[in-house]
Amino acid sequence: MRFDCVLLNPPFVRGKELDLEPTDLLGSKANAFLHFAEKAISLLEPGGELRQISPCGFFGGSWGAKLRQQMSETGAFTSVEWDLNPDWDAAVEVCRFTWVKGAAQSSVLFHGEERRFVCNDGHVFFPSFEPAAML
Repeated sequence: MRFDCVLLNPPFVRGKELDLEPTDLLGSKANAFLHFAEKAISLLEPGGELRQISPCGFFGGSWGAKLRQQMSETGAFTSVEWDLNPDWDAAVEVCRFTWVKGAAQSSVLFHGEERRFVCNDGHVFFPSFEPAAML
């Protein structure tokens, strides 16, 4: 069964706390939210959307680099928002993002501002576009 959209609010714990086995993309130290994202991606139809709330660490750390690299090669992040001051008492900084399976990456809406998307060895950056006069 495949889906057009998967919404995720996974547990913010280590994968080993849920007895999740390491995968080709995620080692034994990967957090559960990465395992849930990996599974969700496999359940999406081409053009399907993954919409996830996650710790901001989703976009950093070596433990998720292979997954982020694969995501950047097989789809596109279309929007990313950091929720640095959520309305609830969060123990970690959280982000919300949308990723589209099979889409070509051109730019990303980062807090509503169009930004470049750069994935280098699984490490993700959202630099501003430079004005043409400065290139």
